[in-house]
Amino acid sequence: MITLNRSLINKGVYMKNEVVSHKTSVTMDNDNVLMVTYHNTIVVKVTDDEIVLNSGGWQTSTTKRRMNQASLQYNLGFSVYQSDFCWYVSYNGDIIPFKDNMILKRGVFYPAIRIVN
Repeated sequence: MITLNRSLINKGVYMKNEVVSHKTSVTMDNDNVLMVTYHNTIVVKVTDDEIVLNSGGWQTSTTKRRMNQASLQYNLGFSVYQSDFCWYVSYNGDIIPFKDNMILKRGVFYPAIRIVN
């Protein structure tokens, strides 16, 4: 179980300053849903049960970087990469072709996030 402080999340403490300062924000709503937003697109959305990935149609290296930074920062266990101009997601030992709003089910290997106020 990962324990995070809600006020620090909303201040961007849990992401590197570079990420938060360049049109990226990290927030958590009242239902403990963690959201990483790049420009106006929620690129990573995390609940206790699932992870939603969305490029908003902007499959750029920066969008991919924000997704991977979130995965590393919050121990989500996925990585997004590109091969021959196509995006793929590596998760739980599987390689999955990327598509917007794809849902990754969280399992026992990737702990839930517990929020403290």
